[in-house]
Amino acid sequence: MHLLSNKPVKIFFLEKNTTKIIPNEKMSLILSPEFYWTRFFELPVKSVAAAIEILPDLFEEFLPFNNYSYQAIKLADRKFLCFAYNNDEIYNMIKKLKFPISLIKNIYFAQNEFKDYESFSLNETSYMYINTILVKVPKNVNVKEIPVLDNNLQGLKLSKTKVALKLYKSLIDKKYLYLLLTFLFFLSSLNVLKILIYKTEINKNKNEMQNIKKRYHLPSTMLQTKSIIKNYDKKIEENIKIRAQIKHLVFYKKIEKNIIFKKIKIEDDSLIVYVNTTNSNKFKKYIEKKYSIKKAYFFKNTLRIELFI
Repeated sequence: MHLLSNKPVKIFFLEKNTTKIIPNEKMSLILSPEFYWTRFFELPVKSVAAAIEILPDLFEEFLPFNNYSYQAIKLADRKFLCFAYNNDEIYNMIKKLKFPISLIKNIYFAQNEFKDYESFSLNETSYMYINTILVKVPKNVNVKEIPVLDNNLQGLKLSKTKVALKLYKSLIDKKYLYLLLTFLFFLSSLNVLKILIYKTEINKNKNEMQNIKKRYHLPSTMLQTKSIIKNYDKKIEENIKIRAQIKHLVFYKKIEKNIIFKKIKIEDDSLIVYVNTTNSNKFKKYIEKKYSIKKAYFFKNTLRIELFI
C-alpha cells in the first residue's frame, strides 16, 4: 500500500485577469509579473537579510504608495535580484477566485520559472525577457513566432525561490501599527517623565528639610527627620492625587459638553465639586470608575459631590 503519491503537482499561471481556478487538487501558482516589481541591485551588503532591510528605500522612488513585502536572491558578491510585492493584493486575488488555501503547495515568481525562454505566449498574452527581467508585452505589440505554453506548464522545472506570501489578511495595516507603537512609546515616555518629576519633588523636599534644620538649629535626630519628610511627602502625594482627580472631572466635558462646573474646592480630606449636569447618574458613574464618592446630593438645583482625597 502506497501512502505517498508520486503524482506531479499541477502548475497554474496566475494573472490579474484570471477568472477561475478549478480547485480539485494541489497546485503550485506562478505569479504573473503584474503582481510584483523586479530590479537588479548592486548593494554594499553581503547577506540577503541585510539586502532586504534597505530594499524599501531603493524601491520607494518608483513604486505607487502602498504596503509592500520584499525578497532578494543573491546572484554574486554584492549583486542581488530583488522583488517587491503587495501581499494583500495577491491574497485578495486568490480569495476572489475562491481557491482553497489548503490546496496551494507553493507560489513562485514568473521571473525565475521561464528562464529557458527568451519570450513565450501564455493564455493569449505574450511575455518577454528584456535586460534579463521578465515583462508582459502590451497587446498592441506584435511578437512573432514565440512558444505557446498554455498546455505545457507541467514540464517546467520549478526553481527553489518561493514567494514568502502570507496567506491570510493582515489585521492591522503597517502604517497604523507604526502609529500605535509611536503612541505607546509616547505614553511610556510620559509615565517615565511623571516618575522623574515626582522623584525630583521628593528630593527637593529632602534638601529643603536639611536647610530648615540648619537655619533653625533643629535637632538632627533621625526620628524628627523622618517625621518631617513623611509630612512633606504626604502633602505632595495629596496634591498629585488632587490634580489627577480634577483632571478626571474636567475630562468629562468631552463626554457631556453642556456640563457646567460651578465650583471646585478642598475641605479637610475631601475634594468638593458643584456642577450643573443633565445626567447626574451618568456623571457619578463616570467618577466612580476611578474614585470613591463620599457624598452626593443636590443643593439649590446644583449637584454637590464630595470625593475622598
